[in-house]
Amino acid sequence: MKTRKMRVFPAWSFQQEENWLNDMAQQGWLLEAVSPFVYDFTAVEPGSYQIRLQLLTEAKESEKSRDYLQFVEDTGAQQIAAYGRWVYFKKKTDGKEFQLFSDIPSRKKHLRNVQFFLLPILLIMSLNVFNPSILRENSPFHIIIWAFSLIMGFLLLYGLIRLECKIREMEKEIEYTE
Repeated sequence: MKTRKMRVFPAWSFQQEENWLNDMAQQGWLLEAVSPFVYDFTAVEPGSYQIRLQLLTEAKESEKSRDYLQFVEDTGAQQIAAYGRWVYFKKKTDGKEFQLFSDIPSRKKHLRNVQFFLLPILLIMSLNVFNPSILRENSPFHIIIWAFSLIMGFLLLYGLIRLECKIREMEKEIEYTE
C-alpha cells in the first residue's frame, strides 16, 4: 500500500522534517520518494526503519559526495531519495540510534553547510528588493516580484538566524562539557 503527503519544510527546519519522517515510519509508512513539497510513502512494519537527512556539501554527482554516500551505505544505511543536495537515508532499526553526526562539531558543521546553502538565495532575493528598476516599472508583475523577494528575503534571514542560534547553543554545550 502507498500514500502521498504534502508538507512544506524550509531548509532550516530539516530537523522537524526528519522528526516527521520518523513519526511516519513509526506509524508504518516508510519514505519512498521526495519531490517539492510531496512525500511518497510505502507501508512497512511500524518502527522498522529510522530516517535521516543531510545536505551534501557538493553536488550529489561529485566524487566527494559519491565517496561520502558510499561510506554511509557501508554503515548499513541506504539512500532512499535525493532532492537537490538533500539526501534521505533509511536504516533498519536494530536497537541503536541511527546517527549521521556523532558529535557536536559535525552537527555544527552541517548547520553551517545549510547556512552557506541559503546565503546565495538570500543574496538573489536582496538584489530584487534593492533593485530600483523593479519598482520604477510600477507594473503589477514587478510589484509582485518585489513583494515576493521581500517576503522570501525575510524568511531566509529568519532561517539563517535560527540556524545561528542553534550553532551558538552547540558552542555553549561544548564549553559546558569541557
